[in-house]
Amino acid sequence: MKDWLKKYYGPEFVQQLRPSLVQEGRKHALVRLLNKGDVSYIFVQMNGQHGVTPTKVAYEGIPNTKDLEQLRQELATLDA
Repeated sequence: MKDWLKKYYGPEFVQQLRPSLVQEGRKHALVRLLNKGDVSYIFVQMNGQHGVTPTKVAYEGIPNTKDLEQLRQELATLDA
C-alpha cells in the first residue's frame, strides 16, 4: 500500500475499510474500499485526509471492464 494512502486513511480506517489503490493520477486517485463485504470505488485527493477532504463515490459494487475503463477516464478528467 502506498504511503500516502496509509496516511490518508490512518490505521483505524485502513483496517476497517481495507482501501486499495486502483489507479493513481497526478492529484487524484481511484481507490477501492471493502467494508464488511460491500465493495465501492471512490475518487480521493491524494494530499487529503479521510473524513476531512471531500471524496466522490465513483461506483458501488464490482465494475465490469467497460465500467472500470469509464472510471479511469473520469480520473483523467479530474486530473486535467
